[in-house]
Amino acid sequence: ICLQTLAVDSELYNLLEEALIVKREQLAIVRWNAVFASDEFSVLFSLSTEPLNVEEVMLEPNELYAALDDIYQYANASVMSTADEFALEQAFSVVVSSKRLGQIRHSLQLSQLFLAAADKLLASRLATRPLCFNERPNQKFDVVQTVFLKYYINEIQPYIAKLHQQSEPLFKRIERLSSQLNSDQKMSLVFDDFWSGVYLSKGSEWQSFNAAIKQHTINWQQLLTQCGRLPS
Repeated sequence: ICLQTLAVDSELYNLLEEALIVKREQLAIVRWNAVFASDEFSVLFSLSTEPLNVEEVMLEPNELYAALDDIYQYANASVMSTADEFALEQAFSVVVSSKRLGQIRHSLQLSQLFLAAADKLLASRLATRPLCFNERPNQKFDVVQTVFLKYYINEIQPYIAKLHQQSEPLFKRIERLSSQLNSDQKMSLVFDDFWSGVYLSKGSEWQSFNAAIKQHTINWQQLLTQCGRLPS
């Protein structure tokens, strides 16, 4: 509007036009910093927390999901009303009250440690003679099946399933927000490296967790099929 009131190519016109170009170029960086470099997101990403316990992992952080959806909605808005600004402020207040990402990362790593320890025992058993002769269940199978049903199916698998169910929506929301704010630019190579190690790369924490679940399932299948049983 100011430019329209000035004579084209006047000194003030050129000065304002250059300032506008610079501001527009910096806007993406400002928006990126306002989200991912904010105190609120530093809390969400913080590792100064504990893994999710059994009760916590059963509770979906729906309020956090909704807050991240709101931030995504307003991240690139050209104009915001007072109501929009209030909603955004409320969304950030939800984010700052949660360390869910750090909790999930700890939980993923702890789950992998337990699965790896169990897989070591399963692999050791698989390396010896078959558990059952001619795939006929015996007393040894009864013991193994009890362990499988009582501890893995009733305790470990539900935790892992809920952890997976919680992790993916959160990771996807952060990835979507990051991609939107990045647009065609690279706002932070440090964040890109961090996020690749957590979620995107083949050897990331998320992909390693999924691979660990797959391998653990395969080991149980191989052992129990020795007795004519095929777990799902």
